[in-house]
Amino acid sequence: MVKASGLAGVLVATALGLVAVPARAEYPEKPITLVVGFAAGGVSDILARTLADKMQQRMGQTVIVDNRPGAAGVIAASFVAKAAPDGYTLFPQGGSTFSETFIKDPPINMFRDFEPVTLVSIFPMALLTNDQVPARDLKEFIDYAKKNPGKLNYGSSGSNNLLAVEMFKKIAGIDLTQISYKGNSDSARALLANEVQLLVDPILAHLGNLKEGKVRPLAVAAETRSPILPNVPTTVELGYPGFLANANTGMWAPKGTPKAIIEKLNRELGVILAMPDVKEKFMTLAGAATSHSTPEAFAEFIRKDQAFWAEAAKAANYRPE
Repeated sequence: MVKASGLAGVLVATALGLVAVPARAEYPEKPITLVVGFAAGGVSDILARTLADKMQQRMGQTVIVDNRPGAAGVIAASFVAKAAPDGYTLFPQGGSTFSETFIKDPPINMFRDFEPVTLVSIFPMALLTNDQVPARDLKEFIDYAKKNPGKLNYGSSGSNNLLAVEMFKKIAGIDLTQISYKGNSDSARALLANEVQLLVDPILAHLGNLKEGKVRPLAVAAETRSPILPNVPTTVELGYPGFLANANTGMWAPKGTPKAIIEKLNRELGVILAMPDVKEKFMTLAGAATSHSTPEAFAEFIRKDQAFWAEAAKAANYRPE
């Protein structure tokens, strides 16, 4: 009788909705950390802090930017890859450079170790010459280079612009000589001094000289024109659809992060990236266009970008050390 009475009481309580069932907390319920692979003050840091401010406003939780520079972003990537897959540790970074093309035996694989959330921004690179070169556009530059095989130089300050030019040499059928520099500022000075006649570089690094006419843009290596250089044609327009050299930023979460959290982050970032002030800040401070995508489209974008750089490395006979 005692057991029957107890069971009846439970049934009555359940029917009346009196049994306490723990409520599932809605994400996020604690601070979120964006781990940046470069030092504070750089482009990656600026973009991450812009996103962090807006995420904090919209999602009702503190969003922290944690700078962990070193090893071209691998230190930060490894940290996030090992974090709990709960949406509270995120990686705002492109994914193309974490591959065998740029890193010997890379410890990180973006598709094995992370869940893609969304593409965030694209930094198109431009083919640039100087005002001492008698070429007004890309066709004229190619013709000029063909008439002077091996006599023109290009500058490189890293694997990206080295591989980009080597890929373009192959596509255009021209012969240019490489000169290496320690950084973008050094190669930019070399272009002004006519030590080199071609650079493939992010547009923003040369904005002042572009405005003064000291540096001449030949083309933007992208599918769509840059808002910074709206009158400059793209490589696609000029008949080189396979030459799409860019840097990019996306948002990644550790592998195994629940789909519901990925979807919420994607929605929130979609709203943020469409905000006029965010678009303006990205363009003004980084020369980057905001770009929102589905997680699947972001993953496909990175696969295609990695394939481009792999082909460029093959053209250059380049292997990371």
